[in-house]
Amino acid sequence: MKYLGDASALIRILRKQVDEAWFATVQRGLVSICEPAVAEALLAADARDYTATEAKLEATYPVAVIPDDVGDLTAAIRLKMTVLHEDSDFETIARYVPDLKHRRMSKGPEN
Repeated sequence: MKYLGDASALIRILRKQVDEAWFATVQRGLVSICEPAVAEALLAADARDYTATEAKLEATYPVAVIPDDVGDLTAAIRLKMTVLHEDSDFETIARYVPDLKHRRMSKGPEN
């Protein structure tokens, strides 16, 4: 399964607050990022580490290129990807948007 990482997931991966299985999933290139998620994740970065954090994200994750006006939710639907998150907002949204596939990071990767 391919994932489009939300900022909540990217931050937890950077802080090593996730199950070890996610690191292997990331290394296999199965978690992608998009510009809106990177921008949101960088808001949580220490100002001194901003450039290094941005470079690490870009070097670690494949970039899912999306039109400027498309957020990570619609990008995931369009790209047939699962939004990887640790944010209850996605569960609420998925009740109203049946095409939205999402997975809570705390559940571990789906094999």
